[in-house]
Amino acid sequence: YFKYAWLMQLKMKCQTPGDLDSIIQQKSKYESPKRVVIPILSNGDPIGSVTILPTEGKKLSELEIKTAELGAGFLGKQMDS
Repeated sequence: YFKYAWLMQLKMKCQTPGDLDSIIQQKSKYESPKRVVIPILSNGDPIGSVTILPTEGKKLSELEIKTAELGAGFLGKQMDS
């Protein structure tokens, strides 16, 4: 139940159903006060994303953004192998 509730909250924070897909297809980092989305690229193609949502009333720190970038880069390299 907890995982399902968390996924529903994630979906509600996305503005439209295709919003996240269009961000990933652009192949570049997206930052807004509501979230940061870093595409995972494998062989130059987007295969997913690392998305971080801040808690209510808090702003994402530079460390959190860099961690998302590192994670997306790592996952992309693992998929290349």
